[in-house]
Amino acid sequence: MGACLSSNSNKRTNNQSLPPKVAKYIKFLDHNGSLTDSYTMVKKIGEGATSNVKLITCKHTTIQRAVKSISISNEKLRIKAEREIEILKKIDHPCMLRSIESYKEPNTIHIISEYYEGPSLYDVLKEGQGLSEKVAIKYMHYIISGLTYLHNLGIMHRDIKPENLVFESSDPEALLKIIDFGSAQYLNKKFYKKKCGTILYMSPQVLECKYTEKCDIWSAGIIFYIMISGSHPFYSDTEQDLLDKIRHLPLQFKSPKWSNISSETKQLISIMLSKKEIERPCLNEIRKRLNFSIDINERKIKNAYSQIINYKSLSELHRCIVNISLIKIINSEKAGKIFLYLDADGDGLVKIQDLLCNDPEKLKESSKIFREFENDYLTFNEFIIAYSDWGEVLGNDVIRAIFQLMDKDKDENLTLKDLEKYCARPMILENEICKGEKPEDCLIKYDDFVSAPHIS
Repeated sequence: MGACLSSNSNKRTNNQSLPPKVAKYIKFLDHNGSLTDSYTMVKKIGEGATSNVKLITCKHTTIQRAVKSISISNEKLRIKAEREIEILKKIDHPCMLRSIESYKEPNTIHIISEYYEGPSLYDVLKEGQGLSEKVAIKYMHYIISGLTYLHNLGIMHRDIKPENLVFESSDPEALLKIIDFGSAQYLNKKFYKKKCGTILYMSPQVLECKYTEKCDIWSAGIIFYIMISGSHPFYSDTEQDLLDKIRHLPLQFKSPKWSNISSETKQLISIMLSKKEIERPCLNEIRKRLNFSIDINERKIKNAYSQIINYKSLSELHRCIVNISLIKIINSEKAGKIFLYLDADGDGLVKIQDLLCNDPEKLKESSKIFREFENDYLTFNEFIIAYSDWGEVLGNDVIRAIFQLMDKDKDENLTLKDLEKYCARPMILENEICKGEKPEDCLIKYDDFVSAPHIS
């Protein structure tokens, strides 16, 4: 799948490059009710004009999450917030924010996402020293991987900047994630006219209010330049001079830092920052020119393959437990880099050929996995399901917490109604649990629940 959508593209359909998939799990939940019923506020970690971001803790599992609370005091804000949620529901990639649920209150929508403990790229770069070429290429690979996936979904971000790029942990090898999709827009027009984003990272076409998704490539190019040199290529103390430089000033590599940088990297930055959109490369070309490969221990790859092969068909009750675990317990950190490594062509999917490890004898085994997911590929959340060691994740304390979370009336029994919002296939669940009984008479006791989630 490519991202070479020219500035003359015709109207595009969202998700056009992904084949249809039968829903067998749920990765996002919508709630009507108070956020504080399920989460405890810890501290504020960010604030915008119509929203703020806080660190919160789940009352049932104690896992930390981040919540973006958006004012919906008028119809325009409500529509914008609902579009952001709709976009976040579609996103499923290791280099993207992973959002998991929302809570709707009368004047506020809360979006719950994974909490990333690492710094933002802005924090890393604010000293102005710049990074090594090797490290800058690695970080740019993560940014381009995320943007390739996003553009293939038919979405542009429109506010790519260091503040919206966050490391998932403080580990020096942590993945870099694209966050904040409040300005994101579907690619359903030939050109876009609304000036959007942050001036320092706006392309000439955004300033002129006639641009395409290649505005994201310009923003990434500015970040690439800053990562290496420690300074903005068009910076000025006055806004008007900054705008003039963005529109007209040729790109220059005057700093002494550039003397040790390869001609290939400087050429790539130059074409990413072409004044004319049509001259900017497509994302697949940028990815190839970066020529970066993720370094994963061979043993980890073999272990990942074995864990996925050992994945067995789950009962629908087990699927409910997996769904709520994905939302309330599991973080994606362990699976992200291995997924990117296996995603050979960078389209945000792990396909059957990616898992073969050049061993045709494993084709039969691999096929079993993909039959379970109804397609010949795994999305990132499906990879997390198949890759996770559920025997380790779902200990007795966790199972008890999940049961209590589902048991709304606290009577130590679960009904179909308690389970249904965590189930993608309610009729199969009903047949599995009720076995001829009336649905309203079907009850699942804690002991039955405990016996469900074991995967050998």
